[in-house]
Amino acid sequence: MKVKLAVQVLSKSVAIALRETGREDVIGTAVFCEIMDGFCDCTNVRSLTEHQRKKNSFIMPYESAEDQRLTWLKDVFLNYLESWKKSTEAREGAYTPDENVSVPANL
Repeated sequence: MKVKLAVQVLSKSVAIALRETGREDVIGTAVFCEIMDGFCDCTNVRSLTEHQRKKNSFIMPYESAEDQRLTWLKDVFLNYLESWKKSTEAREGAYTPDENVSVPANL
């Protein structure tokens, strides 16, 4: 998959659409989309003013080592990935490493 398409699929708008279905079985996927959207925004800062137009503080230029996004990446994003890894390792059943990639529903 091309990165441009992945960013569109793993977006906040897709997460909102998934949540609006009201189905419990898609909540984990919605959370995954939100987390990945935040990660992509944090790592793809490309304009000094885009954050104002899009009203998205995650795409502001970095100005300090104490930026809140760096804390989010460390405390939320990395913890989410670690939780995901642990959930796949503890998952019941006989799965190959490629099959063992369930998305946790909770953060």
